[in-house]
Formats: sequence, structure tokens, C-alpha cells
Amino acid sequence: MVSERILLCILDWGLGHATRCLPLIAQLESEGRTVLPASAGRAHALLQQELPDREIIELPAYGIRYRYPSMVVNMALQGPSLLRTVVAEHRAVRRLVRMHNIDRIVSDNRFGCFHPAVPSVFMTHQVHLLTPSRWSSWLANRLNHFFIRRYDELWIPDEAGDAALAGSLSRPLPDFPTRYLGVLTRMEPCASHSTQTSYTYDLIAVLSGPEPQRTRLEQSLLTQLRDTEYRTLIVRGLPDAPDKVECDLPHVEVVNFLAAEGLQRAICASRMVLSRSGYSTIMDMHRLGKPAIYIPTPGQTEQKYLAERLHRQGQCVAMSQGAFRLEWAMQEARKLT
Repeated sequence: MVSERILLCILDWGLGHATRCLPLIAQLESEGRTVLPASAGRAHALLQQELPDREIIELPAYGIRYRYPSMVVNMALQGPSLLRTVVAEHRAVRRLVRMHNIDRIVSDNRFGCFHPAVPSVFMTHQVHLLTPSRWSSWLANRLNHFFIRRYDELWIPDEAGDAALAGSLSRPLPDFPTRYLGVLTRMEPCASHSTQTSYTYDLIAVLSGPEPQRTRLEQSLLTQLRDTEYRTLIVRGLPDAPDKVECDLPHVEVVNFLAAEGLQRAICASRMVLSRSGYSTIMDMHRLGKPAIYIPTPGQTEQKYLAERLHRQGQCVAMSQGAFRLEWAMQEARKLT
């Protein structure tokens, strides 16, 4: 029997889409399928690092940037270029289907990666988008649902019902074929905090997401670390950058990137974690069981919602980038252990 060949198209909007697709690739291939991953930018570089023995197909880059604190403004300014990318990736997918004899397409949040003659799946936890106003939410969801319905099926990386990690974001679409995949993560649980008495680091900061906000958070963190003695590892989330990074703070170590196994060890060797509240990171921390400080990317309403929801549940410390105070956040995070 010929193995089903799946083209897996992964969004290059931060690294989370790529990291959550790694366990999906492993699962699909364990079932006898052949997976051809495709992405762009830093997500493409991460896939090359994690899957060095295979070709990672290049797709058009979305290249999202968050210059302003308003998601509506950011998306409005980049709307025409995003639509051009959707058209370009749709053309690319049609070509790739012919070149590689594709039997199925799975698109992780790439709106244009479907084909009329090939079963196509859209994967997202953001079935229902959140924006700052009612009218913009209505418009955003009309567009979101329009594109989702171009596909044959919806896969949601979450649990169904009350157990949903993404809350109201991952409610299913009415009358549309939907499959819940459960929590997708590469990570395995760390040892219990109560039995672990020593740590290599007081804090690990795992940075990612669109520029220039990623760099702004890194700079704010380094500035505040100068006034502390916290043993800190900063993982910059730059898989396409050189390995060596110089830092003039003796208690701070900086690396550009850690592959899954190294990142798992580093997180488990850290007392607590600071990161964006991207959904893939939240899935990882949920599995690892680590106290987390979440700082949503300015302008990403979804990250703000997820961080505040988990904060209300007593599962994390959440604060805005503008109000970020490291010492206060560390004190609050200790109460979670």
C-alpha cells in the first residue's frame, strides 16, 4: 500500500506554529504517512534545526511585524501584503501538489494552503478571533471563518469542552467537520517542584514572536537583570542566528536557540519561566508544569486573553510589556510553586 503523502504548511508567525507541528509530524509518520513540512523565515530555520535529515520546503513568508500596540492598526497596515501572501502561497501549493504527488494538505493557520482536488485540513486554536472592539471582531471572524470554510476539515490542537486550554478561542464552528487533537507539545513533564531542591537557573526567558517587540522585551529584561543576581538563561528564539552570544552580565547566559531536547533540559533546570503567552508555549508549560511569567506581545489580543485567563485561574503571573517589572513578577511567581 502506498503511504499517504501529506504537505504540512506551517505559518511563520513566531516559532510556536513550527514547534507544535513537530509532535504532529511524529504522530502522522508513526501511522505510516509521509509528511513534507513547508514554512518560511525563522519557522523554516527551526524546522531545519529540528529535522536536519530532510528537506523543508520554502513557502512565501507572511513576515508579520508588530510596530504598534494596536492589533487593528498592525493588521490594517499589513493587510494588502498579507492578502498577496495568501495568493502566492495558494499558487505555490498548487505547484507543490503536482511536483510531490500530494494526497492531503494540512495547513497550520496558512489561509491559502488548500487545493480543490486534494483533501485539505485547516489547523488552528483560534477558531474565534478576539480583537479590541465588537465591529473589528465581527469583521475578523467573518474573514477567518470564510477562509476556514475553504477547507474540508478543521483540526483544533486542544481538548474539547470545559477542558479547553484555549478557552472560548477553540469552540468549534457550527456544522463543520472538526477534530480535536488534544494538547500538542514536544515536552515531557519535569520532576515535581516539591522534590527538586536545586536549580541551575533562577529564571529561563524563552523569547519569540514578531519583531520589533521580541527585541524590546529582551532589552527590557537585560536592563532589569543588571540590578539583580538572578541566575538567568535567555533563549532569544533566533534559530537562524550564530550560536555564540556575548553578555557582559556574569549571572546571565544568552543563547540564540535551543533545540527541543536542550530546551526541555534548560526549562527543567530553571526555577521558573518567562515567555510570551503564545498558545504553543502555553501548551508546553502546561505539560512541563512550570511556574510561568507571561508577557503578551503588545497588540496580540489572543495572547492577552490567554495570559489573563490563566492568571485568573492561578496558573501563571501575567503582566503587560509596558508594565513589566522583573522583581515583582519573580516574587509573584514564587507563590505558584
